[in-house]
Amino acid sequence: MRRFVALLILLAAFGAWIGVSSAQNAPAPLKPSIILVSFDGFRWDYTNKAPTPNLRSLAMRGVRADGLIPSYPSKTFPNHYTIATGLYPGHHGIVANNILDPETGLGPYEDLPYARVEEVAGLIGSAGLKAKPLPDLRPAQWSKLIFNAAVNAVAALTGLPHDGHFADEDEPGDLGHLVHDLIEEGKRVAAAAGIELHEDPWEMNVLATRRGSAHYPSMLEDVEARRPTEIDLITGSLISEAERLGVPVPLHTAVYRLVKAKEASW
Repeated sequence: MRRFVALLILLAAFGAWIGVSSAQNAPAPLKPSIILVSFDGFRWDYTNKAPTPNLRSLAMRGVRADGLIPSYPSKTFPNHYTIATGLYPGHHGIVANNILDPETGLGPYEDLPYARVEEVAGLIGSAGLKAKPLPDLRPAQWSKLIFNAAVNAVAALTGLPHDGHFADEDEPGDLGHLVHDLIEEGKRVAAAAGIELHEDPWEMNVLATRRGSAHYPSMLEDVEARRPTEIDLITGSLISEAERLGVPVPLHTAVYRLVKAKEASW
């Protein structure tokens, strides 16, 4: 009898231990969750025009939006992140569907030793970002200046975002001819200044137009907002250097004057 009672006590203790152990190892109850279903290029009425039983079932069991007022820019991924975070693109940082992620060039300024530049570039790289130390920043700066002087000014005058029009040269009337000629003018100024460009601005232009989304250059945004543009800082700087070096830049001069006239119109 004592053995039987002892066995019952042992079994009871073992059962209690199993219960405690199971409770400790049991998965935590799931917290209420929201699953957001969002589709790119999916019109609001596709579920009514095509057989979509699974989507309809989800909508019937949850909540379906009647419509959407997009944030700016009204592109897919900026708006997906806005819906998910509640932040505008200007705060969450996703401003396009495809974002170029080139290296950030770093160079010495005044008497800063190049070793210090390499050290800073290493710190940036250790954070997962791309950085490239350059002994002289001017070749990279000139490449970007020539690129911007052509692309920004043409966008401001045409109202076009930076898309395939800027690289098209198949037909006589294609915009790419003007962009290419502006870039060649800028390259002649750089050559007269003794600058060997870090990148070819025309290749930069072509690559940017192929990234899958039309970028809005800053001067186009300025024109649409009817505020002063950066024409003096960008094209104006190039023209000033051309005059100093005695290099004619008739196309850039014409574009500069047209943008200034556009600013005067408002």
